[in-house]
Amino acid sequence: MSSLQIGAVLRSLLTHRRSWIGLLAVVALVYGAWLNRPETGQLEDGKWLYSYDENYTVLTARRIAVGDKNVWDAWRHPDDGADRRFTSIFSKADLGNDDSRYEWVHPPTPRILMAAIIRVAGMNPTLYRLPSLFAGLVIVGMTWLIGDRMRGPAFGLCAATLTAVDGWIFCLSRVAMTDIFFIAATVAAYGAFYVYWTAKKRRMLWVALVGFLCGVDLAMKWSAA
Repeated sequence: MSSLQIGAVLRSLLTHRRSWIGLLAVVALVYGAWLNRPETGQLEDGKWLYSYDENYTVLTARRIAVGDKNVWDAWRHPDDGADRRFTSIFSKADLGNDDSRYEWVHPPTPRILMAAIIRVAGMNPTLYRLPSLFAGLVIVGMTWLIGDRMRGPAFGLCAATLTAVDGWIFCLSRVAMTDIFFIAATVAAYGAFYVYWTAKKRRMLWVALVGFLCGVDLAMKWSAA
């Protein structure tokens, strides 16, 4: 195959309207590989090893899963020295370290999603991190959509690829933290708004979708405001 033929094949792939499907498939495989890392799991002393702010989010999801009503009290947290009896309701496995506490700073939607998985499948990091992985795929996919609407599929594929290799997005897509949900809903809202801005038909439906996604965004993190 000549260099001209190879160039023609590459151009065909880059400008294909469904190039985003192949990109998302690759991203899903790379992001989802060994999703139980960064390291997490049961420690020798019985405590649970959390990664980063999972120390708050997964602990909270775990307590929601077991029906702990104190989760909804913003002033309660497991290391409250003023009330040692309060900490006695926690198992040692709940407490990742001395800084473990409920995460109540932002709306609870991400923790509720994780809690639903934990209730069914237990403390399986590969499974309770799946919503974060899905959010990462939404970010890459919606970036492609915006780029495609702006300058075509090749531009969208380039923008989405740059997003996919961003270390921040990669990291957040592999841990059970709040930020990736906020970013995904924000980019999705931007995407819906740009479609509305450039659409010639059914524009009000896209406006309604923008409003819905902004509501979802606020349900993920107050930063959406």
